[in-house]
Amino acid sequence: MNRYNSEFYATTAVVIPVLFLTLTLQGDFLLNFFLTTMRLASKEERALKETPVDDLSPKAVWSGTVKRLAFEALTFVGVGVLILSLCAEAVSLYCIENQTSYTIFEHFVFWMCIALLLSTLIAFNARVFSSVLKSQAKRNSETE
Repeated sequence: MNRYNSEFYATTAVVIPVLFLTLTLQGDFLLNFFLTTMRLASKEERALKETPVDDLSPKAVWSGTVKRLAFEALTFVGVGVLILSLCAEAVSLYCIENQTSYTIFEHFVFWMCIALLLSTLIAFNARVFSSVLKSQAKRNSETE
């Protein structure tokens, strides 16, 4: 057992819900991300199934497989970060309540805060990037 660091656990007990609120206030980005991921993966699958076997190139099959695996991995990692961040919040509150601290708890809570912060930043940047792409597409369609 380590020296109890009340400031660390109190801070993380506040930061984690704030990051969840930040993700929530960004709108339905995560839901759209998961739905888009599933839609793109099923679209790739349908395209591969509808293509005659003679016309399938290994490159097309490989790129479709890689894209699907990447989408599934991103979804898995995103959900994992959210679930583990909830666990980190519970560990923080447990350590505050019992005024105990273990090195493994500190590392777990710290890295889950970092992962949740990165998820928040990625979600924000993706939202900004998608809005920029939409406005560029709108401008292009208006000029044509």
